[in-house]
Amino acid sequence: MTMPLREAAANDDVTISCHINAIPASVEPELDRIYGHNHSSLPFFRIFCDAADEVSTYVVRRGAAARVILLFRVNRGVAQVLNQMIRIEHAEVLRFARYVFEHFGSVWAINFRAVQTDLQDLPFPFQRHNSQERFPVALPATPEEYTKRLGRSTRDAIKRYRKKLLEDFPSFSCRFYVNEEIDEQDVHAIIDLSAARIASKNKRFGIAAAERTRIIGLAKLRGFVCVIRINGRVCAGTVNFRVGNAYFLEVIAHDPAYNDYRLGTICCYMTLCECIARGGIKYDFGGGRNHYKVKFLGVQQDMERVEIYRSRKYLALKGARVGKTFVDGYVRRLKLWLLAHENSPVARLVHQTNALMHSVVRRG
Repeated sequence: MTMPLREAAANDDVTISCHINAIPASVEPELDRIYGHNHSSLPFFRIFCDAADEVSTYVVRRGAAARVILLFRVNRGVAQVLNQMIRIEHAEVLRFARYVFEHFGSVWAINFRAVQTDLQDLPFPFQRHNSQERFPVALPATPEEYTKRLGRSTRDAIKRYRKKLLEDFPSFSCRFYVNEEIDEQDVHAIIDLSAARIASKNKRFGIAAAERTRIIGLAKLRGFVCVIRINGRVCAGTVNFRVGNAYFLEVIAHDPAYNDYRLGTICCYMTLCECIARGGIKYDFGGGRNHYKVKFLGVQQDMERVEIYRSRKYLALKGARVGKTFVDGYVRRLKLWLLAHENSPVARLVHQTNALMHSVVRRG
């Protein structure tokens, strides 16, 4: 079922349509063209968001070209937008909110989980707070040009430790695989290395068994994996996804036994150079405020969670959700503080306590 609506716009012809509980196949290339981000692509929605019949597709066109495509699911009166890590202008947020509240009488709130927006005042009550970040890198035409842009100390370290690795470990190899070429066991090995590193810091690892299955499923469709082996064993690697000419990091890890060789740095650098060699124009390190992302020229872009309510009446009636959103904002700020002060006694105590609690829950 499609609900069309025509709007007259200044100097432009704007057409809004909404495919209720349906995702037209034609939106896949349009999503890639408009947003060019893995977390706003149809394969990602299908595998990670279980996009099925209950997901609707909102499309704004100017002339024949789609300008905005938002997939959303209505659950218990909340329209949850699936698109993440995208930029959406104030005018388009307002247009979407008006459309949903007018055509979906059961909806009392709209949720954007992670978007970059210039949102200003709305005729609806709303909440917003920082929720995630991304670190994209604009890639030059050649690996040599990219290397020149790195800091001198980073360039020197890469050259020195790469040479030392090859001298001390003649069996060192670095291979790249795409889509169906990717071996599931290599992906598992890289994730296992990441899990071990997180556990060593008394932190909770976020990739459960179901998540691994999803990562492998999407990798078989749009994957790009770097695998570094020494003596035939996986010692480092990256798992990435590709959308057009853009690459998106999902997992990076290395064996801490090779810390003295800066194997993680070497792995990251070789991944980026290969992306450039394959015609990549952007590499996105994703979320997490890690210093290495800036060292490799990632530029931080903050994302926000936005909750829009139909009216002040629902702001009052749905106090539990309003309160949770408020608390989530403060929890996010606390997490960022702990990250910025991760070596402080307070931060260590929090991480150790959190790890212990999850360990008890698993045993229970």
